[in-house]
Amino acid sequence: MPARRGRPSRSRALFRDVADQLRERIVSGQWPHGMPAPSVLAVARELNVGRQVVRSAYRALEQENHLIVGANRRYQVKRGVGGLTLTKGMILEVMTNPLPLFLVGENVEIQRGIMHAAGKLYLPMMLVHDNALRECVPEDLADLPIKGLLLFGHFKAPVLKRYEALRVPTVLVDRPPEGKFMHAAAVDNEGGVRASIKRLAELGHRDIAFVRFWLSGANMIDPDSEERVKAFRAALKEFNLPLHENAVATSLAFTNPDSATLRNLFNSRPRYTAVLATDAGKAQIVADAAHKLGLRVPRDLSIAAFGGMSGAKKTRSEFGGPRTDFYELGRRAGLLLHEPASPQRVERIPAVWEDGTTVGPCPGR
Repeated sequence: MPARRGRPSRSRALFRDVADQLRERIVSGQWPHGMPAPSVLAVARELNVGRQVVRSAYRALEQENHLIVGANRRYQVKRGVGGLTLTKGMILEVMTNPLPLFLVGENVEIQRGIMHAAGKLYLPMMLVHDNALRECVPEDLADLPIKGLLLFGHFKAPVLKRYEALRVPTVLVDRPPEGKFMHAAAVDNEGGVRASIKRLAELGHRDIAFVRFWLSGANMIDPDSEERVKAFRAALKEFNLPLHENAVATSLAFTNPDSATLRNLFNSRPRYTAVLATDAGKAQIVADAAHKLGLRVPRDLSIAAFGGMSGAKKTRSEFGGPRTDFYELGRRAGLLLHEPASPQRVERIPAVWEDGTTVGPCPGR
């Protein structure tokens, strides 16, 4: 049976499982440093797998610097593998904001998932973080023994091209893919928007607006917002709902609930009865503006927003809307570093609708 698009084939997954088992033997000391590795045939018989699977696993461990090929063409465990060194290669995570801004809310869950993946790959990890990194690549990057790059934040296009040119496994974390070579782990924006419009339509809402996010530092629309706006327009058409001229509002146009953009949004005719926001921060601005105008949420206006969850516990429980497991997103992003630099692979993490206290039936229904 052919593998599903976007997922590794069964045989590739099997050799990785075997590599994980053998790596554990090396790290735990079960296979001491310097010892000859068991023959391919012996391991194949022990684990009940094909010899080609074991050969692929051995080659993967050689690339990770756990095994070397001796003079007799036999694999042996590299001496000193158990020591903490960076010369064997590391994961470098580049963040485009100061660290405190990343370690809040859903970003904490993403980081937990990334650290879980780094542990599974048995690779040390280094973090660099600065606002300037959205516009430049560190000059001494080539001096580091990097096995993989995680790019977390908003990078300008020329910078992404420079990272792409490095031809090392590189993953965009929590944002849609760009270019042809970079891997990416991102929210299923299309699925999340469609689920939202479907649910709001079921509640009787016909006039729905969308609030997107402008990245002032990068001077661009947030890539997730771009995908969500496109999906918003498509979903309105699918469910036979009207698309009004000012149905998409940009958050840079208002920084407070008294902004003219928000007043225009609420004063439009016919009046919007529901708003879908690209995140909870934008949803809160809309909610504050609605309160100042005397609108009750959700009786007069329903507000939904993209948000996250951690297992069964949501990180933002007030707003209804599409929910994504950001821990899983971070874990899948980290594991993508185990993939070759090309071809490009994209992991889409589901965004599943959940009702909240800010979503209700359309007024008058």
